Amino acid sequence: MPPKPFKSNSVPCSRSLVQKYTYAKRKAEQTKKRCKIEDATKFYVPQDQTQKPPSQEQLQVPIKEELDNELVDFRGLSTVSKCFVSVLERACILHPELAVCPGRTSRWRRFAYGTLGELLFLLTSTRQKELTLKSCDYIQNLWEEAKVLGFDLSWLAPSIDNVCLVGQKKHLEQDRETMHSQMSTLTMQLCEAKRVAANLEIQLQMVKGQMKYIEEEFLCTSVFL
Repeated sequence: MPPKPFKSNSVPCSRSLVQKYTYAKRKAEQTKKRCKIEDATKFYVPQDQTQKPPSQEQLQVPIKEELDNELVDFRGLSTVSKCFVSVLERACILHPELAVCPGRTSRWRRFAYGTLGELLFLLTSTRQKELTLKSCDYIQNLWEEAKVLGFDLSWLAPSIDNVCLVGQKKHLEQDRETMHSQMSTLTMQLCEAKRVAANLEIQLQMVKGQMKYIEEEFLCTSVFL
């Protein structure tokens, strides 16, 4: 029986390689396109479907409502801040002389009733436990300005004295905290200095011991010379 002729597999192998290469190339192109699409949609912000286009949307301009003026007239004497009116009115009812200021300019009245109104407002609206060091100092400064206005404010002195005591207590508390902080710092520095001094004392004793040994050696060598 004659031997079968040898068939070469080179053609099928080459076809298989071409198919694999074509498939890999097509896969790479698809991946590249998908990456481009993802990059393009990465920064895409979807529009609200319920939102109307600008041409169909009516532009609404907010209309500002008329606000109350911050400054209001007080008894025809001056214009003051609205929040000061109630306390000034109460003070003038209890002390009618506050509403009498003949011969005064409008500028003086505006400054006087503004200062007095702010002082009364802070005294009546701020509780003692809410007072801070800054607010106490501010009220005391207002009091110093109010005293030179020419009004009889002796009825207000007890409240101011109370604020001054609170302010003094706040100052003392601040000074006490500062002193405590300084004491802590100095105590730490003293402990560090003691530790350094102890190390120096040890080094000094070691040097003294070495010095004593050297002196003894020196005396011994001097005897044999």
